[in-house]
Amino acid sequence: MARLLLWTALAWPAPALIAGALGWKGIWGSGSALVDYLIPIPVAGGVFHAMTFAGVTVVLVSQRYWPGIAPGLGRAVLLAVSVVGAWLLYDFERRRLLENPIGLFLLTDGLLAQLFVGAFGGRWPAGAREWGAALVAAAVLPAAVIGAIRANDPRVGQPFTYAGSRPGPQRGDEVHFVISNGPVSAPGFKAAAEGFAMGWHPRYNMNDEDVAVYFFTDRSAAQMQDDRGAAMTYCMYQDGTAPFWESGKGDCFSGHETVNERLVRTGSREKACAGAKAPAGGSNFVSHFCGAR
Repeated sequence: MARLLLWTALAWPAPALIAGALGWKGIWGSGSALVDYLIPIPVAGGVFHAMTFAGVTVVLVSQRYWPGIAPGLGRAVLLAVSVVGAWLLYDFERRRLLENPIGLFLLTDGLLAQLFVGAFGGRWPAGAREWGAALVAAAVLPAAVIGAIRANDPRVGQPFTYAGSRPGPQRGDEVHFVISNGPVSAPGFKAAAEGFAMGWHPRYNMNDEDVAVYFFTDRSAAQMQDDRGAAMTYCMYQDGTAPFWESGKGDCFSGHETVNERLVRTGSREKACAGAKAPAGGSNFVSHFCGAR
């Protein structure tokens, strides 16, 4: 029991501490990952760590009971878990670290478990046969898992990946987040992106009047809906205003008045004018403002 408690005390907070030190946000983009990853309930990111932690713990406590040469393969299996985690954490195309909690959980759990293999009855491979099997397991298992992930990833071969939406600053405003799986400077990017964004055009949705589509090359920023990381912005309008592109995080809203905003403004003016009276002798600000309908 003591070794299990020690394993838990070390492995459970480790990814939360690392993510907090790196400044990561919670799974759903709010709060610090340090707190979010420590809470093992469905409304917090720790629920995903509970899954990886449970799997690695099962490997640790059960390895002594594996048949044949299997007890000598525990370290290789745990190394394979770490390799998969490292692959999920790193964007090899753009050569940068990704804010991927599942990858972090697998990497830290797999590496820290290496320290506890012996404590839970595991051992190093014995003889050439077991060493060979361990090396094969350490190489083949990650390859199989990574291959399966890629084969079932709908983003593979697609130019764009949808990353979600949220309401804009005013009623009738909508923001969409899209990951560009290629450079936004490519010659055919804008044409392809406009076709991809057309499904959100306000003329197809009576609830939207102004739409901003942020295109990202930074996958993590898109998934966190951090519009500051947008590479390009495409703006579309319901009232017939021509759509247009802006570099980076564009402003599709402040310079365009929606029907709802116009009604609110008109209603406010009529309410203000209802009790206002202009001087009998002539025009002033009240008559000018209230007369311009």
